[in-house]
Amino acid sequence: MNNETKQLAQRILETGKLMRDRVYDVQAQAMNQRTMARRYGELTQSQLESIRVIRKNGPLGINELAEHLGISSPSASVMADRLVEKKILERTVNPHDRRKVTISVSKNALKDIEAIEQAILVFFMDLVDRLGPDTAKAWSEVLEKVEMILRPDTLKSL
Repeated sequence: MNNETKQLAQRILETGKLMRDRVYDVQAQAMNQRTMARRYGELTQSQLESIRVIRKNGPLGINELAEHLGISSPSASVMADRLVEKKILERTVNPHDRRKVTISVSKNALKDIEAIEQAILVFFMDLVDRLGPDTAKAWSEVLEKVEMILRPDTLKSL
């Protein structure tokens, strides 16, 4: 690896961390504004990621959730149990096979989760506006290429 590659990689790493931290701040502010901490208690970033994955993919079994999160099934089960206790997630037993259970976002928590997602979207919309249309479009094109490389289910040729 040459020095230029290392410097570029370092810049991308640091900017990625900064963006992650800003998203965490936006999430925390949205949760405080909606008094979610009082309703649900503290939520870890791992729990928020679990909720996001379930919201994006619809009801999931524990094994599917674990696969999406890259964690073990027992860890996913414990996390889901905690979120069910907080009434953020709910378990549904398959009426045809009682051994199969899916997990989904509860109706009560759905509006709170949507509010967090909206706050994050507004943050990125502001960022796009501040970058300007040309830079934002170029960034989006780069992100599409990065996504193609990082997604395991796509071809890795550019």
